[in-house]
Amino acid sequence: MSQPVILLGHAGNYADIVDLIEDLRDAGDLRYEVLGFLDNREEMQGRSFHGYPVLGRYADAGRFPEALFSTWIGGTKTYLDRPRVIGELGVAGDRFVTLVHPTSCVSRRARLGRGVVVYQNCTLSNNVVLGDHALALPNAVLSHDDEIGDYAVITGGVAISGGVKVGRSCYLGTNCSIHQSLTIGEGSLIGMGSVVRHDVPPFSVVVGNPARLLREVDRPEG
Repeated sequence: MSQPVILLGHAGNYADIVDLIEDLRDAGDLRYEVLGFLDNREEMQGRSFHGYPVLGRYADAGRFPEALFSTWIGGTKTYLDRPRVIGELGVAGDRFVTLVHPTSCVSRRARLGRGVVVYQNCTLSNNVVLGDHALALPNAVLSHDDEIGDYAVITGGVAISGGVKVGRSCYLGTNCSIHQSLTIGEGSLIGMGSVVRHDVPPFSVVVGNPARLLREVDRPEG
Protein backbone atom coordinates (compact mmCIF):
# COMPACT_ATOMS: atom_id res chain seq x y z
CA MET A 1 0.00 0.00 0.00
CA SER A 2 1.38 3.42 -0.95
CA GLN A 3 1.96 6.07 1.68
CA PRO A 4 0.57 9.52 0.87
CA VAL A 5 3.00 12.43 0.56
CA ILE A 6 1.92 16.05 1.01
CA LEU A 7 4.09 18.88 -0.31
CA LEU A 8 4.45 21.87 2.00
CA GLY A 9 4.28 25.01 -0.10
CA HIS A 10 4.19 25.49 -3.84
CA ALA A 11 6.58 27.06 -6.35
CA GLY A 12 8.34 25.97 -9.54
CA ASN A 13 10.58 23.44 -7.83
CA TYR A 14 7.63 21.59 -6.33
CA ALA A 15 6.73 20.25 -9.75
CA ASP A 16 10.09 18.47 -9.66
CA ILE A 17 9.12 16.64 -6.48
CA VAL A 18 5.81 15.64 -8.06
CA ASP A 19 7.72 14.36 -11.08
CA LEU A 20 10.13 12.46 -8.83
CA ILE A 21 7.36 10.57 -7.05
CA GLU A 22 5.52 9.88 -10.30
CA ASP A 23 8.78 8.66 -11.87
CA LEU A 24 9.31 6.31 -8.94
CA ARG A 25 5.85 4.87 -9.49
CA ASP A 26 6.47 4.52 -13.23
CA ALA A 27 9.63 2.56 -12.35
CA GLY A 28 7.61 0.18 -10.17
CA ASP A 29 8.40 1.74 -6.78
CA LEU A 30 4.95 2.26 -5.31
CA ARG A 31 5.94 3.20 -1.76
CA TYR A 32 4.66 6.77 -2.15
CA GLU A 33 1.90 8.69 -3.88
CA VAL A 34 1.27 12.44 -4.01
CA LEU A 35 -1.81 13.46 -2.06
CA GLY A 36 -1.64 17.22 -2.58
CA PHE A 37 -0.26 20.48 -1.15
CA LEU A 38 -0.54 22.60 1.96
CA ASP A 39 0.12 26.33 1.63
CA ASN A 40 -0.64 29.27 3.89
CA ARG A 41 -1.33 31.72 1.09
CA GLU A 42 -4.99 32.65 0.75
CA GLU A 43 -4.84 32.75 -3.05
CA MET A 44 -3.74 29.11 -3.12
CA GLN A 45 -6.76 27.74 -1.31
CA GLY A 46 -9.12 25.62 -3.40
CA ARG A 47 -6.71 25.42 -6.34
CA SER A 48 -4.94 22.47 -7.95
CA PHE A 49 -1.38 22.18 -9.26
CA HIS A 50 0.04 19.46 -11.48
CA GLY A 51 -3.15 17.49 -10.99
CA TYR A 52 -3.17 17.61 -7.17
CA PRO A 53 -5.27 19.82 -4.86
CA VAL A 54 -4.28 22.34 -2.23
CA LEU A 55 -5.63 20.60 0.87
CA GLY A 56 -5.42 23.53 3.26
CA ARG A 57 -2.81 25.40 5.28
CA TYR A 58 0.26 24.17 7.17
CA ALA A 59 -1.75 24.00 10.38
CA ASP A 60 -3.91 21.34 8.72
CA ALA A 61 -1.03 18.83 8.64
CA GLY A 62 -2.50 17.10 11.69
CA ARG A 63 -5.57 16.18 9.66
CA PHE A 64 -3.43 13.70 7.72
CA PRO A 65 -1.91 11.35 10.33
CA GLU A 66 -0.89 8.76 7.74
CA ALA A 67 0.90 11.22 5.45
CA LEU A 68 4.56 12.03 5.06
CA PHE A 69 5.75 15.47 3.99
CA SER A 70 8.29 17.05 1.66
CA THR A 71 9.27 20.63 0.92
CA TRP A 72 11.60 22.70 -1.27
CA ILE A 73 12.51 26.00 0.34
CA GLY A 74 15.49 28.27 -0.22
CA GLY A 75 17.20 29.95 -3.16
CA THR A 76 20.33 32.09 -3.23
CA LYS A 77 18.62 34.89 -1.29
CA THR A 78 16.80 32.71 1.24
CA TYR A 79 18.94 29.60 1.76
CA LEU A 80 20.02 30.67 5.25
CA ASP A 81 16.36 30.81 6.29
CA ARG A 82 15.77 27.12 5.56
CA PRO A 83 16.19 25.84 9.16
CA ARG A 84 13.84 28.46 10.57
CA VAL A 85 11.20 28.17 7.84
CA ILE A 86 11.13 24.37 7.89
CA GLY A 87 10.99 24.42 11.69
CA GLU A 88 8.01 26.79 11.60
CA LEU A 89 6.00 24.45 9.38
CA GLY A 90 4.94 22.60 12.51
CA VAL A 91 5.68 19.12 11.19
CA ALA A 92 7.65 16.64 13.30
CA GLY A 93 11.06 15.76 11.87
CA ASP A 94 10.30 12.06 11.55
CA ARG A 95 7.38 12.81 9.21
CA PHE A 96 9.58 14.18 6.44
CA VAL A 97 10.15 11.66 3.67
CA THR A 98 13.50 11.12 1.94
CA LEU A 99 13.16 10.78 -1.84
CA VAL A 100 15.69 9.57 -4.42
CA HIS A 101 14.95 9.73 -8.14
CA PRO A 102 15.19 6.31 -9.84
CA THR A 103 17.84 7.55 -12.29
CA SER A 104 20.26 8.46 -9.49
CA CYS A 105 22.97 6.13 -8.23
CA VAL A 106 23.31 6.10 -4.45
CA SER A 107 25.85 3.81 -2.82
CA ARG A 108 24.48 1.31 -0.36
CA ARG A 109 27.11 2.75 1.99
CA ALA A 110 25.78 6.30 1.74
CA ARG A 111 23.65 7.72 4.55
CA LEU A 112 20.75 10.06 3.92
CA GLY A 113 18.96 12.03 6.62
CA ARG A 114 15.31 12.96 6.94
CA GLY A 115 13.68 15.20 4.38
CA VAL A 116 16.45 14.72 1.82
CA VAL A 117 15.63 14.99 -1.89
CA VAL A 118 18.01 13.59 -4.53
CA TYR A 119 16.93 14.58 -8.03
CA GLN A 120 17.64 13.07 -11.45
CA ASN A 121 20.97 11.58 -12.51
CA CYS A 122 22.91 12.24 -9.31
CA THR A 123 25.79 10.10 -8.09
CA LEU A 124 26.43 9.59 -4.38
CA SER A 125 29.50 7.43 -3.84
CA ASN A 126 30.43 5.27 -0.86
CA ASN A 127 30.28 6.77 2.63
CA VAL A 128 28.62 9.99 1.45
CA VAL A 129 26.49 11.56 4.18
CA LEU A 130 23.59 13.90 3.38
CA GLY A 131 22.22 15.63 6.47
CA ASP A 132 18.58 16.30 7.23
CA HIS A 133 16.78 18.40 4.59
CA ALA A 134 19.80 18.48 2.28
CA LEU A 135 19.02 18.73 -1.44
CA ALA A 136 20.99 17.34 -4.39
CA LEU A 137 19.73 18.73 -7.68
CA PRO A 138 20.07 17.01 -11.08
CA ASN A 139 23.49 15.75 -12.19
CA ALA A 140 25.27 16.48 -8.92
CA VAL A 141 28.25 14.22 -8.18
CA LEU A 142 29.31 13.58 -4.58
CA SER A 143 32.46 11.52 -4.24
CA HIS A 144 33.52 9.09 -1.51
CA ASP A 145 33.45 10.25 2.11
CA ASP A 146 31.80 13.61 1.43
CA GLU A 147 29.79 14.95 4.37
CA ILE A 148 26.99 17.39 3.53
CA GLY A 149 25.46 19.26 6.47
CA ASP A 150 21.81 19.67 7.37
CA TYR A 151 19.82 22.04 5.11
CA ALA A 152 22.59 22.33 2.50
CA VAL A 153 21.59 22.86 -1.14
CA ILE A 154 23.75 21.16 -3.78
CA THR A 155 22.50 22.52 -7.10
CA GLY A 156 22.65 21.07 -10.60
CA GLY A 157 25.92 19.83 -12.04
CA VAL A 158 27.96 20.38 -8.88
CA ALA A 159 31.05 18.14 -8.64
CA ILE A 160 32.47 17.50 -5.17
CA SER A 161 35.70 15.53 -4.90
CA GLY A 162 36.32 13.02 -2.12
CA GLY A 163 36.53 13.79 1.57
CA VAL A 164 34.90 17.23 1.42
CA LYS A 165 32.94 18.58 4.37
CA VAL A 166 30.13 20.99 3.46
CA GLY A 167 28.70 22.79 6.47
CA ARG A 168 25.15 23.34 7.58
CA SER A 169 22.95 25.57 5.40
CA CYS A 170 25.45 26.02 2.57
CA TYR A 171 24.43 26.73 -1.03
CA LEU A 172 26.63 25.36 -3.83
CA GLY A 173 25.80 27.05 -7.13
CA THR A 174 25.28 25.38 -10.49
CA ASN A 175 28.29 23.58 -11.98
CA CYS A 176 30.75 24.59 -9.26
CA SER A 177 33.59 22.19 -8.43
CA ILE A 178 35.15 21.48 -5.05
CA HIS A 179 38.70 20.10 -4.67
CA GLN A 180 39.17 17.05 -2.47
CA SER A 181 39.47 17.15 1.33
CA LEU A 182 38.30 20.76 1.70
CA THR A 183 35.92 22.26 4.25
CA ILE A 184 33.14 24.60 3.16
CA GLY A 185 32.11 26.52 6.26
CA GLU A 186 28.57 26.76 7.54
CA GLY A 187 26.26 29.14 5.72
CA SER A 188 28.57 29.74 2.77
CA LEU A 189 27.51 30.32 -0.81
CA ILE A 190 29.63 29.06 -3.71
CA GLY A 191 28.96 30.95 -6.95
CA MET A 192 27.90 29.10 -10.08
CA GLY A 193 30.79 27.70 -12.10
CA SER A 194 33.32 28.42 -9.35
CA VAL A 195 36.36 26.18 -8.82
CA VAL A 196 37.12 25.91 -5.11
CA ARG A 197 40.70 24.93 -4.28
CA HIS A 198 40.95 26.10 -0.67
CA ASP A 199 38.84 25.90 2.48
CA VAL A 200 35.99 28.40 2.65
CA PRO A 201 35.33 30.22 5.96
CA PRO A 202 31.82 30.11 7.42
CA PHE A 203 29.25 32.57 6.05
CA SER A 204 31.31 33.52 3.02
CA VAL A 205 30.45 34.07 -0.63
CA VAL A 206 33.17 32.85 -3.00
CA VAL A 207 33.18 33.09 -6.80
CA GLY A 208 35.44 32.50 -9.77
CA ASN A 209 38.19 30.17 -11.00
CA PRO A 210 39.99 29.86 -8.73
CA ALA A 211 37.30 30.87 -6.25
CA ARG A 212 38.01 34.00 -4.23
CA LEU A 213 36.20 35.67 -1.39
CA LEU A 214 33.59 38.14 -2.65
CA ARG A 215 31.97 39.10 0.62
CA GLU A 216 30.66 37.81 3.90
CA VAL A 217 26.98 37.10 4.56
CA ASP A 218 24.97 38.08 7.60
CA ARG A 219 24.62 35.28 10.09
CA PRO A 220 21.01 34.36 10.86
CA GLU A 221 19.71 35.50 14.22
CA GLY A 222 19.38 32.88 16.91
